[in-house]
This record gives sequence, C-alpha cells and structure tokens, in this order.
Amino acid sequence: MRDTMPQAARLMKELWLELPDDRRMALATEMFDTARVLVLSSFPDGLSPAETRRRLCARLYGEDLAVRCAAALEARAR
Repeated sequence: MRDTMPQAARLMKELWLELPDDRRMALATEMFDTARVLVLSSFPDGLSPAETRRRLCARLYGEDLAVRCAAALEARAR
C-alpha cells in the first residue's frame, strides 16, 4: 500500500539522500529500535525468551524465516 503522494515521496527520498551516511544509518537504527519496542509491547506477558525471539522474527521478517531460524537454532543446540 502506498498512501504517499509521488511528489512527497520524491522529496523525502531527496532529503534522505542528502544526509551524511552516518546520520542515515543512525536514523535507520533508531527507527528499527522503535519498531522493535512496539512489536515487543504487543506480545503477551510470560513468553519464553526463545518464543519472544521467534515471534519478533516472524513479525519483522515473516513466518517462513522465523521457522527456518528456529530450526537452525535448535539444530545448533544439539
């Protein structure tokens, strides 16, 4: 879904690209950290650390990757 007017999207892209690389990286990191906190706050209390990681991965990257990562971690633990 794209709800931003094309002109506004172009302007935002131009402004973003004008920033120094280190500032862009810092902003992207801050945005990811905020998204992570928001996702974690939506989980029920009492989840194990492993289940929390699995749900976080599923929410951010998709269920398929979460399942594959969980399987890889289980295999490594053996």
